[in-house]
Amino acid sequence: MQSLWLLRRPWPGLLPRFREDIRGVVAAEFALSIPIILMLLMGLVEVGRIVYTQAALDFAAQEGTRYAIVRDGEVTTEEIEAYASSRMLGVVDDQMAVFAATAPVDPGTNTSLITIEVTFQYRPWFPLIPGFNLTADSSGFLAFPNGG
Repeated sequence: MQSLWLLRRPWPGLLPRFREDIRGVVAAEFALSIPIILMLLMGLVEVGRIVYTQAALDFAAQEGTRYAIVRDGEVTTEEIEAYASSRMLGVVDDQMAVFAATAPVDPGTNTSLITIEVTFQYRPWFPLIPGFNLTADSSGFLAFPNGG
C-alpha cells in the first residue's frame, strides 16, 4: 500500500503552476550567458593588444632602419638596436630583443643592406591563451655614392 502512495502525485496542481511561472527566468538566462559574453569581450581585448603590439614592433623596426640609413651607416649596431628599442611605444621592452645586421658594401652597386629584426615575447592577460613570439623586420639599402 505504501508504494501506491509514491505513484500518486501529492500536489496535483504543482507542475502546471511551475510551467506558467516566469519569475527568475531573466536571472537564469543572464547566469548562462554572462560567461560567454565575458569570454568574447576578453578575447576581443587580447586581439586588440596583439594587433597593437605587432604595429609597435613594425614601427620600431622601420624606425631603426631609417635611423641607420639617415646617418649613412655611421652608427654601430648597438646604437641602432638601442634606438629601435626606444621607439617601442607602449610595450614593455624587457620582453623584447632587437637585432641589427649590416651587410658588407657591394662593390658593384656601392650599396649595403641593413636589416632590423624585432622579436617580442607576448604574454596575454587571458590565462587560457599561451604566450608566443611576435616578430617584425625591416630592411633598407644604404647607398655609398663615393664607393663606400
